[in-house]
Amino acid sequence: MVGLLQCQTPRLLVERHVHGCLTSGAWKVGGRIPQETEIATALRVSRGTVRAALKAFDEAGIFEARKGSGRIVRRTPADSRSILARTVVFARSSGPMVADNELLIERRLMDAAASRGLLVLAVDLLSVDAHAVAHLAEARPAGVVVAHCISQVLDRSAKLRPFVDAGIPIVVQGDYPWLANFDRVVGDQATGARMLVEHFVSLGLRRIAQVTCIDNPDHYWFKARRSGYEAAMADAGLATLYRRMNIRHGLDHQCDSIEAFQLGARAMAGWFIDLLTGPDRVQAILLDTDLQTFYAAAAVRLAGLEPGRDVLLAGYDNYWATSPLRMFESTPLVATIDKQQEQFGDAMLKLLDARIAGDMGPPTQQRLEPKLVETAKKKTEQFSPA
Repeated sequence: MVGLLQCQTPRLLVERHVHGCLTSGAWKVGGRIPQETEIATALRVSRGTVRAALKAFDEAGIFEARKGSGRIVRRTPADSRSILARTVVFARSSGPMVADNELLIERRLMDAAASRGLLVLAVDLLSVDAHAVAHLAEARPAGVVVAHCISQVLDRSAKLRPFVDAGIPIVVQGDYPWLANFDRVVGDQATGARMLVEHFVSLGLRRIAQVTCIDNPDHYWFKARRSGYEAAMADAGLATLYRRMNIRHGLDHQCDSIEAFQLGARAMAGWFIDLLTGPDRVQAILLDTDLQTFYAAAAVRLAGLEPGRDVLLAGYDNYWATSPLRMFESTPLVATIDKQQEQFGDAMLKLLDARIAGDMGPPTQQRLEPKLVETAKKKTEQFSPA
């Protein structure tokens, strides 16, 4: 993974700068480009690095060296670009299990790209072979946008290396440590968790637990949610209640039988039954996803309580209304967070635009504001906290 993490080499910095000046029109055909020393000073690199980077453009016929005039722009890369050079590669999963949020991002990305005269090519980089990826990078697409499902495993994959080596701008969804040298767009998870706590507090609830099934509590998104939960509870003067359950893989989106669903519900109940009993039982639970709220509702029933009345549940990701698990558990969650996935396509393409134009310095991170969705307003209005 060293090649990916060290993607901003001095030469690559110069090549991106030169390419951005050419494609943005800052350096026009027939005009003289700055001297090597000027570029070196502006980018804080050596003159030798600049000379080596410019040599590749010389050999491609982009520049012409004229005695006494320096380098003159003969043509821009756009003059000879193929259709792929007007294409943004969208790295996402594939097949029947492609996530709905990826399709939302892809649709918005296509709309935003079309308004710029660009095309979008969706590719599952983890499924295609290394030769095909290298060939795609050689065609020099306009940029690469990476969905979360791909970026979360990039520490174990070198599939982006050809694009990095070719100096092609890359924007990723996610904020894992191994993505620090790429431009990134992420949802504001801390704010989402805070919104859910504040919603429950507004209903008069005081015993609010955060329950997770995450394998690794050091994941960036969970750490952000936990910090938002803790901060909101502290602001309300409330004690935090946290529980981690080791049953993530027993909770299935595609559960096809009531027996399998009930097995998952019993497993969940076993992990937090103590939170549902006694005079200090919880009044509300924040879960990782909308999926888990269906199992949690059934688990609450196993404790002799009524979900949506005795214990309120909150999910995350706002897909509860289309979940097939509704056939097994009809009680809706009270609130969830819409990460507004459709905005990711716009945001990532804007970062890509800025990087191509050379208007950006070090890799940057952009956080998108989430939206609170109340899903059972009538029940919450009737709820009387114990």
